Amino acid sequence: MADENTPRPYSRAAFERTVALQSEMAQRMLEREFDRVAAALYHLEVVQRIVSPEDEVELREEGARSLIQSIQTATQNEMARLLKLRSDNGVNGEPIYTNPGELKVMITSPLAHDYLGVIQTLDQLIFLLDGLWLMGVMNNKQRANAVFLWQRTILKLGRRLIGRQRRRILNPERSSAEEIDSELVASPTTDVSLIIEGSRDDHEQGDVNGPSPSIFPESFSGRDAPDASGSGLAA
Repeated sequence: MADENTPRPYSRAAFERTVALQSEMAQRMLEREFDRVAAALYHLEVVQRIVSPEDEVELREEGARSLIQSIQTATQNEMARLLKLRSDNGVNGEPIYTNPGELKVMITSPLAHDYLGVIQTLDQLIFLLDGLWLMGVMNNKQRANAVFLWQRTILKLGRRLIGRQRRRILNPERSSAEEIDSELVASPTTDVSLIIEGSRDDHEQGDVNGPSPSIFPESFSGRDAPDASGSGLAA
Protein backbone atom coordinates (compact mmCIF):
# COMPACT_ATOMS: atom_id res chain seq x y z
CA MET A 1 0.00 0.00 0.00
CA ALA A 2 1.36 3.43 -0.97
CA ASP A 3 2.48 5.82 1.75
CA GLU A 4 -0.39 8.22 2.46
CA ASN A 5 2.11 11.08 2.74
CA THR A 6 3.45 10.46 -0.77
CA PRO A 7 1.70 12.67 -3.32
CA ARG A 8 -0.03 10.79 -6.09
CA PRO A 9 1.59 11.46 -9.49
CA TYR A 10 -0.37 13.92 -11.60
CA SER A 11 -2.34 12.25 -14.40
CA ARG A 12 -2.00 14.16 -17.66
CA ALA A 13 -3.09 13.49 -21.22
CA ALA A 14 -0.50 12.27 -23.70
CA PHE A 15 -0.09 10.45 -26.97
CA GLU A 16 2.45 7.65 -27.05
CA ARG A 17 4.22 7.67 -30.39
CA THR A 18 6.63 5.14 -31.86
CA VAL A 19 9.02 7.14 -34.03
CA ALA A 20 11.06 5.44 -36.75
CA LEU A 21 14.39 7.17 -37.39
CA GLN A 22 17.20 6.05 -39.65
CA SER A 23 20.18 8.30 -38.92
CA GLU A 24 22.28 8.03 -35.79
CA MET A 25 22.13 11.79 -35.27
CA ALA A 26 18.33 11.97 -35.21
CA GLN A 27 18.11 8.96 -32.89
CA ARG A 28 20.53 10.55 -30.43
CA MET A 29 18.69 13.86 -30.64
CA LEU A 30 15.42 12.18 -29.77
CA GLU A 31 16.93 10.12 -26.94
CA ARG A 32 18.91 12.94 -25.32
CA GLU A 33 16.97 16.12 -26.00
CA PHE A 34 13.29 15.41 -26.59
CA ASP A 35 12.12 14.76 -23.03
CA ARG A 36 13.81 17.89 -21.66
CA VAL A 37 12.41 20.11 -24.39
CA ALA A 38 8.95 18.53 -24.11
CA ALA A 39 8.94 19.18 -20.35
CA ALA A 40 9.77 22.86 -20.91
CA LEU A 41 7.04 23.18 -23.52
CA TYR A 42 4.51 21.48 -21.23
CA HIS A 43 5.38 23.98 -18.53
CA LEU A 44 4.82 26.80 -21.03
CA GLU A 45 1.54 25.52 -22.46
CA VAL A 46 -0.06 24.12 -19.29
CA VAL A 47 1.56 25.27 -16.05
CA GLN A 48 2.07 28.88 -17.08
CA ARG A 49 -1.62 29.18 -17.95
CA ILE A 50 -2.37 28.49 -14.29
CA VAL A 51 0.09 30.95 -12.78
CA SER A 52 0.42 33.74 -15.37
CA PRO A 53 -1.97 36.13 -17.13
CA GLU A 54 -3.43 34.63 -20.28
CA ASP A 55 -2.32 37.37 -22.65
CA GLU A 56 1.30 37.03 -21.53
CA VAL A 57 1.24 33.25 -21.92
CA GLU A 58 -0.23 33.66 -25.40
CA LEU A 59 2.73 35.84 -26.39
CA ARG A 60 5.24 33.36 -25.02
CA GLU A 61 3.56 30.45 -26.77
CA GLU A 62 3.50 32.35 -30.04
CA GLY A 63 7.19 33.13 -29.70
CA ALA A 64 8.07 29.45 -29.16
CA ARG A 65 5.73 28.33 -31.95
CA SER A 66 7.17 30.83 -34.42
CA LEU A 67 10.73 29.76 -33.62
CA ILE A 68 9.95 26.06 -34.11
CA GLN A 69 8.06 26.73 -37.33
CA SER A 70 10.80 28.98 -38.70
CA ILE A 71 13.45 26.31 -38.24
CA GLN A 72 11.13 23.63 -39.61
CA THR A 73 10.67 25.80 -42.70
CA ALA A 74 14.44 26.26 -43.01
CA THR A 75 15.06 22.50 -42.90
CA GLN A 76 12.32 21.87 -45.45
CA ASN A 77 13.80 24.51 -47.77
CA GLU A 78 17.19 22.84 -47.49
CA MET A 79 15.62 19.46 -48.27
CA ALA A 80 14.09 20.96 -51.43
CA ARG A 81 17.53 22.21 -52.45
CA LEU A 82 19.10 18.80 -51.85
CA LEU A 83 16.35 17.06 -53.82
CA LYS A 84 17.11 19.35 -56.76
CA LEU A 85 20.79 18.53 -56.37
CA ARG A 86 19.90 14.84 -56.56
CA SER A 87 17.86 15.41 -59.70
CA ASP A 88 20.49 17.58 -61.37
CA ASN A 89 23.13 14.89 -60.79
CA GLY A 90 20.95 11.91 -61.75
CA VAL A 91 21.01 10.33 -58.28
CA ASN A 92 18.30 7.68 -58.07
CA GLY A 93 19.51 5.32 -55.36
CA GLU A 94 18.67 5.67 -51.67
CA PRO A 95 20.94 4.69 -48.79
CA ILE A 96 20.06 2.11 -46.18
CA TYR A 97 21.18 2.36 -42.57
CA THR A 98 22.74 -0.44 -40.56
CA ASN A 99 20.92 0.38 -37.33
CA PRO A 100 17.66 2.26 -37.87
CA GLY A 101 15.68 2.63 -34.69
CA GLU A 102 12.15 2.87 -33.37
CA LEU A 103 11.83 4.98 -30.23
CA LYS A 104 8.80 5.64 -28.08
CA VAL A 105 8.03 9.16 -26.94
CA MET A 106 5.19 10.79 -25.02
CA ILE A 107 3.59 13.80 -26.68
CA THR A 108 2.30 15.93 -23.81
CA SER A 109 1.60 19.22 -25.59
CA PRO A 110 0.99 20.57 -29.11
CA LEU A 111 4.37 22.30 -29.26
CA ALA A 112 6.10 19.07 -28.25
CA HIS A 113 4.46 17.50 -31.30
CA ASP A 114 5.83 20.33 -33.45
CA TYR A 115 9.32 19.89 -31.99
CA LEU A 116 9.17 16.16 -32.74
CA GLY A 117 8.43 17.09 -36.34
CA VAL A 118 11.68 19.08 -36.47
CA ILE A 119 13.67 16.00 -35.39
CA GLN A 120 11.90 13.84 -37.96
CA THR A 121 12.69 16.40 -40.67
CA LEU A 122 16.32 16.40 -39.52
CA ASP A 123 16.37 12.62 -40.08
CA GLN A 124 15.07 13.09 -43.63
CA LEU A 125 17.63 15.81 -44.27
CA ILE A 126 20.52 13.61 -43.13
CA PHE A 127 19.12 10.84 -45.35
CA LEU A 128 19.42 13.14 -48.38
CA LEU A 129 22.91 14.34 -47.39
CA ASP A 130 24.15 10.78 -46.95
CA GLY A 131 22.74 9.74 -50.31
CA LEU A 132 24.51 12.59 -52.10
CA TRP A 133 27.74 11.81 -50.25
CA LEU A 134 27.66 8.08 -51.00
CA MET A 135 27.11 8.79 -54.70
CA GLY A 136 30.06 11.20 -54.79
CA VAL A 137 28.05 14.37 -55.40
CA MET A 138 29.29 15.78 -52.08
CA ASN A 139 32.80 15.24 -50.78
CA ASN A 140 33.70 14.23 -47.23
CA LYS A 141 34.31 17.79 -46.08
CA GLN A 142 31.00 19.06 -47.45
CA ARG A 143 29.02 16.29 -45.78
CA ALA A 144 30.78 16.72 -42.44
CA ASN A 145 30.21 20.46 -42.43
CA ALA A 146 26.54 20.19 -43.34
CA VAL A 147 25.84 17.47 -40.79
CA PHE A 148 27.61 19.43 -38.06
CA LEU A 149 25.76 22.66 -38.80
CA TRP A 150 22.31 21.09 -38.89
CA GLN A 151 22.99 19.08 -35.75
CA ARG A 152 23.99 22.22 -33.89
CA THR A 153 20.99 24.13 -35.22
CA ILE A 154 18.46 21.69 -33.79
CA LEU A 155 20.39 21.48 -30.51
CA LYS A 156 20.37 25.24 -30.21
CA LEU A 157 16.63 25.36 -30.89
CA GLY A 158 16.00 22.99 -27.99
CA ARG A 159 18.31 24.87 -25.65
CA ARG A 160 16.66 28.17 -26.48
CA LEU A 161 13.22 26.72 -25.71
CA ILE A 162 14.45 25.23 -22.44
CA GLY A 163 16.34 28.39 -21.50
CA ARG A 164 13.27 30.57 -21.82
CA GLN A 165 11.31 28.43 -19.39
CA ARG A 166 14.23 28.03 -17.00
CA ARG A 167 14.66 31.79 -16.76
CA ARG A 168 10.94 32.15 -16.10
CA ILE A 169 11.06 29.58 -13.27
CA LEU A 170 14.24 30.95 -11.66
CA ASN A 171 13.11 34.56 -11.85
CA PRO A 172 9.32 34.56 -11.41
CA GLU A 173 9.32 38.15 -10.13
CA ARG A 174 10.76 39.51 -13.34
CA SER A 175 8.44 41.91 -15.11
CA SER A 176 6.41 39.99 -17.64
CA ALA A 177 6.45 42.97 -19.97
CA GLU A 178 10.25 43.11 -19.72
CA GLU A 179 10.55 39.39 -20.45
CA ILE A 180 8.25 39.53 -23.44
CA ASP A 181 9.95 42.62 -24.87
CA SER A 182 13.41 41.06 -24.65
CA GLU A 183 12.54 37.50 -25.61
CA LEU A 184 9.46 37.10 -27.73
CA VAL A 185 8.43 40.27 -29.45
CA ALA A 186 11.34 39.96 -31.85
CA SER A 187 10.24 38.57 -35.17
CA PRO A 188 10.81 34.87 -35.96
CA THR A 189 13.32 35.96 -38.60
CA THR A 190 15.33 37.83 -35.98
CA ASP A 191 15.28 34.88 -33.58
CA VAL A 192 16.29 32.39 -36.25
CA SER A 193 19.02 34.74 -37.45
CA LEU A 194 20.49 34.72 -33.93
CA ILE A 195 20.61 30.93 -34.04
CA ILE A 196 22.24 31.00 -37.47
CA GLU A 197 24.95 33.46 -36.49
CA GLY A 198 25.63 31.79 -33.15
CA SER A 199 25.87 28.45 -34.90
CA ARG A 200 28.35 29.71 -37.44
CA ASP A 201 30.49 31.08 -34.61
CA ASP A 202 30.38 27.72 -32.81
CA HIS A 203 31.28 25.96 -36.03
CA GLU A 204 34.24 28.19 -36.79
CA GLN A 205 35.55 27.87 -33.21
CA GLY A 206 35.10 24.11 -33.08
CA ASP A 207 32.60 24.39 -30.20
CA VAL A 208 30.53 21.26 -29.66
CA ASN A 209 29.50 21.81 -26.06
CA GLY A 210 28.21 25.37 -26.11
CA PRO A 211 25.35 26.87 -28.06
CA SER A 212 24.73 25.50 -31.56
CA PRO A 213 24.96 25.75 -35.43
CA SER A 214 23.86 27.42 -38.59
CA ILE A 215 20.63 26.45 -40.22
CA PHE A 216 21.80 27.44 -43.66
CA PRO A 217 24.83 25.30 -44.50
CA GLU A 218 27.08 26.65 -47.22
CA SER A 219 26.01 25.76 -50.75
CA PHE A 220 27.60 22.64 -52.16
CA SER A 221 27.48 23.88 -55.74
CA GLY A 222 31.05 24.65 -56.65
CA ARG A 223 32.50 25.54 -53.26
CA ASP A 224 33.32 23.92 -49.95
CA ALA A 225 31.70 24.84 -46.67
CA PRO A 226 33.94 26.06 -43.83
CA ASP A 227 36.27 23.42 -42.48
CA ALA A 228 34.82 21.40 -39.61
CA SER A 229 38.07 19.74 -38.64
CA GLY A 230 38.50 19.59 -34.90
CA SER A 231 34.81 20.12 -34.34
CA GLY A 232 34.28 16.84 -32.51
CA LEU A 233 31.43 16.01 -34.88
CA ALA A 234 30.13 12.47 -34.60
CA ALA A 235 29.72 10.85 -38.01
